[in-house]
Formats: sequence, structure tokens, C-alpha cells
Amino acid sequence: MSTRSSSSRSRSTSTLAILLILPLLIALVVQGSASAGKPAPAPAPAGSLADLATEPAPWLDLEANSLQRSPTYLGSTPRELALRLKPVDGGLPKLPATLKDLGALQLKGIYQSLVAKKWITSKQTITVESWPMRDDRGRLTWAFARWRASSTAPWRWLSWADIQNTDPNTFVPDLYDPTVPSDYEGIFGNPDDYGWYTEPAFGNCIWVQRGSDPAYATPIRAWLRWSESVAYSQRSDLDQQLCLAFPPPARLNGNPVSYQLKIKGVSVTWPRSLVWTSDTLAPETVDGSVIIDSWPEGFAERYRADVLALDGEAPVVLPDGREVSFTVKNNALPDNQLVDVFSYLEARYEELGVTTWRQDFPWRDTPAAGPYPVVPQPQTNLIAEIPGTNPKLPPLLVADHVDTAFDEVLAVTKGIYSAVPGADDNATATSALLRMAEVLKDRKPVRSIWLIHFTGEEFPADDLGARAFVSDLLGDRQEIYGLVLLDMIGFAGQNQPQFQLSAGKDPTSVHIASVALDVSGDIEPDLMPLFRSRYDDRSYLFNTDGIIFSENGYPVVLINELVNYYTRLLRDGYHRMSDTSDKINFGYAVSLTKVAIETVARLAEVPKA
Repeated sequence: MSTRSSSSRSRSTSTLAILLILPLLIALVVQGSASAGKPAPAPAPAGSLADLATEPAPWLDLEANSLQRSPTYLGSTPRELALRLKPVDGGLPKLPATLKDLGALQLKGIYQSLVAKKWITSKQTITVESWPMRDDRGRLTWAFARWRASSTAPWRWLSWADIQNTDPNTFVPDLYDPTVPSDYEGIFGNPDDYGWYTEPAFGNCIWVQRGSDPAYATPIRAWLRWSESVAYSQRSDLDQQLCLAFPPPARLNGNPVSYQLKIKGVSVTWPRSLVWTSDTLAPETVDGSVIIDSWPEGFAERYRADVLALDGEAPVVLPDGREVSFTVKNNALPDNQLVDVFSYLEARYEELGVTTWRQDFPWRDTPAAGPYPVVPQPQTNLIAEIPGTNPKLPPLLVADHVDTAFDEVLAVTKGIYSAVPGADDNATATSALLRMAEVLKDRKPVRSIWLIHFTGEEFPADDLGARAFVSDLLGDRQEIYGLVLLDMIGFAGQNQPQFQLSAGKDPTSVHIASVALDVSGDIEPDLMPLFRSRYDDRSYLFNTDGIIFSENGYPVVLINELVNYYTRLLRDGYHRMSDTSDKINFGYAVSLTKVAIETVARLAEVPKA
């Protein structure tokens, strides 16, 4: 799991406080100017802010969400665009009806604020430029950029002083002045903290012309790639610009889009093009028969031994004869052992007679003058294939992640970045994939099964391996049946029978979850599966590699222990040096492993023995 704290990937408290206060001060200055006389308007730019989003296909090179927020895709998903599929949503901008209610509440707060400041009267109608986006917990909300009182009036940027807090939170432009050292760091990052305290705003910047009144500043360019940050930080005209940090616009059938929402009092006029739908898809009734009716002798013992080897508690012997313990497994650390981990896993699959291949790609290959401590490192995803008898069928994917998090207490209190052992997060899942290969390798499934070990799920790599993999899927126009993702399956706590099935928002994702629900009752009837729809507040899909698949249109279901924003997120062992095998309920973990294997067997149409 990749979150660093209960507030997910947010700024530190001190940095956030500064950035919140700055727009408030600006708003007071602007308000004083307005009361003294009408501010001199700046010319309104032609078209919408969406015109500034010039990247034609951002899904082919997915940025980390901590560097640039992903757009919300409406109509066709990137998968449907890449594979030229008929869109499930019919190419229409469909949104859940609850988002309409939330938007009305948020717009009411903005309107009341503007009336209170006497910038408008209570009888005026204003237009607000906005688009839907996901918050830090993966929930849909609205981003409100700017407003105006008539079609001929200049646009005025919104700020934190113009909104009232709601849940989920809304987003408004966040002002940074690159001539102020703390703001420069806020834009381009801090070279000493791995992005822990300062997530650079550069990828979300709308660059505007510096003028006498920032509220009316004219936009110049926006939402540049992170790879451009070094060059931009050294521009000679940087002192003539300001950054308004604001998420990129939504995409409708691949094209950037914004919406002009009109409000008067409490009445909101929504664009007619928006289609409001019910929020969730319910699981279906599935009644399958058991395929794996017996398990290999020593199954549970080998599972436990793999957890201890992968979390560094027991040494392993590598193919080159070295004996090592896997104690450093965070991508950002220059001395990490992930290359050795993948070599070890390749050897394990070779012993089982399972073919593997690597997906190699670089990370942090920008110049050394970049904002982060740049140590260009080769990165790897490892894929093991159990071939299907019908190669024309899209493969079924099963995945984990092999990297581990920084210890959050050490990072926050002492600025020390140490990789945790990761017994639960995520050696429990890697061990499950090895057991899956052992059980299914000779069963001749109809559909091919790809067992994928992702790298860089944890911060600061930030779903690195999944982003590279999905970008390649889209670029290669590769279809998949879906992804069964395992992440943290060993901590039972007091609610031992419970586990979660967090599904993507498409019908195939829900079908995969429905099969797993049936499997649980057949294989491990003492377990209690909890279905989580995509926008259920207790879904944890958003905080895993699964979100990369879901938001780009690929079906996915996350199988994990009972952990979400409200339940046991900050328990002992979570992103701590204490994430060791003594926290694992091995009976529970083996049960979830068996549920995953049987689910995959049914989906891949494995014949009965």
C-alpha cells in the first residue's frame, strides 16, 4: 500500500499552513482593492482552460500522481481509445448523481462567500469554470478554477478564501510565487526530502503573467510534463510569472474538457451534456464449482518460509551464490536490493518450470540538477506466464508489488529514510503468487495467466511499475481480461474473518469480485468477504497499483485484509520497521491465498483435475 499517512500524499502541516495563509492574504488585499474601486480587468483568454492542456495522450506516459494529478476520463477510457473499443459509457460524460449534489453544495459555498465579500449581489448569476476530479482518497469531487459575473466580464481566479469546506474537499487554485524561496521549493521540490514534505506543484501549475492583481492574471501555459521542470526552474523570465497549482482538466473521449456551471443563490444550472447515473454496480450472483479441491502437501509451510525470506528475516541464496537478506527494498534508496529480489524470483520460477520475462525501464533519468536526489536507476517489473490453451484470449493478470515503504515515523520525526521489512506489505502477496504458480503451472488453463511482480508501488516511486506497465499496454494496444491484485493479505486483527474485495467501476471488475465472493463461500466459508464498489468510502483500490488500471479503463479487483481509510490504516506495523512476520496471521493469509488461487482458476477456465 502506497499511502504515507492517514491524509495520503499531502503536504506537511507546516508547509500546508503557509500555502493556505498566502491565498488568504492575497484575497484580503484584493478585497480591499475591490472595496476601494473596481479592479482593472485583465483580458479574458479565448476558449476554456482546457485549451491549455496540450498533451495529446497523457495515458501513454503516465505521470506519478504526486507529480501531476491524473485527469478524470469521461466517455471513452484510455483503454477504449487505444484498443478502439466501443465505449461502455457511449462516449457520454457520465457522472454519479451524488457528484451533482456535492457540486451544488460546493457552489453554494462559493456563491455565499462572494456575496459576503460584496463582489456580487445575492441576485446575480455567476459562471464558474470547473471539472470533475479525484481527491486524495480516490473519491470524485469538483475542481473550481475561476468565475465571472457575465459573459463579457473578466474571469477571476478562485482561492482558498472563496470556498467552504466539504467532504470530499473541493479544489481551487493554490498560488505560488517562484521569487519566494519557500514557494520556489513548493513548485520544484526539495532536494533533501524525497518529496516527503514537499510534493512539487510544477506538473499542476497553470503559469500566469505576473501583474498588479493576481486574481485577474492571464494564463500562459499549464500542466507541463515533470521532465520539463529542470529547464523551467532556470528560465530567465521566471520572475515574471506566477504558478496557480490546479489539477489538469477532465478528458472527454480523450480530449481536454471543462464545464461552465451557472449558479444563482442555491440554484445551479448544469450543462445539458452531463449525464447523471446511479453510483454503484452491485455484485451479481455467481454459482461456480470448485476447481482446486486439494492443496499440495506443505503448502502453508512453504508460504510462511517465503514470507520470512522476502521480508529479510531469513537469508536466501541468489543464483550467483551470494547469501543475502532482503532488508532494503525501497526504489528511492540508491543501495536498494530490488535487482537481487527479481533475480531471486526468476530463479524460483525457473525451479517451477514457469517462463518469465522482464519489463525494464528507467526512473529518474533527468539531469542531476533536478529537484530530487537524482540517481538514475534501471527499474524492473517481472512477469511469469502460465500459458493458456487458447492464445487468442486476452490474459488474466495477477499482481503484487515487491518494494517496501519508508518507515513513516523515522521519516517524519528524524528525516531518516529507512525501508521497512514489509512482511505484510507486501511479502504476503508475493508469497501468494509463488504458491499460485506452484498450484496452477501444470493445470493447462484456457486463458493465459500472467503473474506480475510490480516495482515501485510505495512512495516516492508512486505506482512506478504499474504506470510503466499500463502505459505499455495502451501503447501496444494490448487487451487483458482483468487484474486480480493482492496487497496486504496477512493482518487479521480482531476481525479475523473479514477481508475486502475492492472492484473497479466497470462491469467486468464487478464480475471478477462476484466470482471471488462465490469462491470464498466454497473454499473458506469461515471468511467474511466485504464487497467495496469503486466509490465506496471504504474501498482501498485508490491506494494501490489497482487505481492505475481502473482509471485507465482496465478491469481490476483488489483482494486485501480489512484496511481502509476508516479501519486500521495506522495500526502497528503499517509502514513501520515493525512490519515483521510476528504481525502476520498465517492461517488467515493462507486462506486468502487459496481464495485468490481458486478465483483465478475459475476466471482462467482451469480444467478440473
